[in-house]
Amino acid sequence: MLGLLPFFTQCPDVAAKEIRCLFVQEAAPGGLPPGEYGFVEYYCADPKCDCRRVVFDVFDRIREKHMAYISFGLDPDAPLRGPFLDPMNPQSKYAKEILGWVRQAVADPAYVARLERHYHMFKRAIVGKQTEPAGGDLRPSGTGDRVAAAKAERKRRRALERLGKQMRGKAR
Repeated sequence: MLGLLPFFTQCPDVAAKEIRCLFVQEAAPGGLPPGEYGFVEYYCADPKCDCRRVVFDVFDRIREKHMAYISFGLDPDAPLRGPFLDPMNPQSKYAKEILGWVRQAVADPAYVARLERHYHMFKRAIVGKQTEPAGGDLRPSGTGDRVAAAKAERKRRRALERLGKQMRGKAR
């Protein structure tokens, strides 16, 4: 298993144009703080796997923090379709509230069709390479290798920063 990779590692131009963002202007008491939250899409990097899943890393771009990891199956008949909080990843205290926003987003058939298209684009890019992408999995593998995990986290943060800059530039 090669793990998950962000969509933007294989399709950076499309990812910059088509990322889903949540903009919170005013927070309810105890609710998600005001800010800009990007739904960074992760897909399975195994070219032989056809799991048809996306994991959203909901990232607070202002505070540079992970807020929630949410798994969503693109197959409506799959037993674990979701969306649901991904049990393999850490969650913030706002994760359940964010899950509600993701549920609203995936209720939109056009957005689900976009995710399906992204999945197929990502898989075509991975299969075309027939090898693990340069740099390997950008998320910690759970092997206990803290140096490798820290390096992967720095690389992932830099990629998210570049994506944020691209998105801010397009919004102007």
